[in-house]
This record gives sequence, structure tokens and C-alpha cells, in this order.
Amino acid sequence: MAKILIIEDDAQLADCYKRWLLHAKHNIELVGNAQQAIDFLDENDVDLILLDLFLPRANGLQLLHLLQSYPDIAKIPVVLFSANLPQALSEEMQAYGVQKVVDKTTLSRVKLSTVIEEVIKNATV
Repeated sequence: MAKILIIEDDAQLADCYKRWLLHAKHNIELVGNAQQAIDFLDENDVDLILLDLFLPRANGLQLLHLLQSYPDIAKIPVVLFSANLPQALSEEMQAYGVQKVVDKTTLSRVKLSTVIEEVIKNATV
């Protein structure tokens, strides 16, 4: 069972992702913006971050850049959600800990669970 932080400003989507992942027996925490994510990560350990690219104020890329300044947090694998980003990972994204890019317009419970399990498995190898 992994502890997963979902950073998503759309409360309905975040709730949907949480329900899907609770079904897979993961421990899920939700935050809605970059500042809440930083505050949460300052106080808690997580195994995986699910990050929406488009957040209010600081976007997902700005948050990724900031998280790299914390050595312990920089090691946490990230799955990036977007409706407008190519699926292929660039080297730059990988440098920020992004393991997968997921198109949230075609996301399903099965697809999300599969991606999560793959990323967690690769992180422990």
C-alpha cells in the first residue's frame, strides 16, 4: 500500500481519483494547489505524487522546479496529469522526477491503477 499525494485543483476530479485509488488499497491525500502541496510535504512522507499540470497561481511545472530544491522530496516519483501535454516524456521532465505523463481526458480507474502500480514498482527496484 502506497501513500499517494494528489495535487489537483478540480475537487471533483481529485475525489474521483481518490475513490479509484482507495479501491486499490492506497492511502490517499488530496491538496488543491502548490502551496498546500509544499505544506503537506513539509510534514509528511509520501511514496508518489500525482500532479495536475495546470494549477492556480503556481502551475505544476513551477511546483516541480521548487520541489527539486528539497533533496528528500526530489526523490519522490511523480505522475503528471494533463489534457494538453504530449505523452512522451522529455529529458527535462524526467529530471524533475516525472515518471509518466497521463492524459486525463482518457483516464480510467484501470489505467490509473496500472500507471500507479508500474511507477511504484519501478521506484522500489
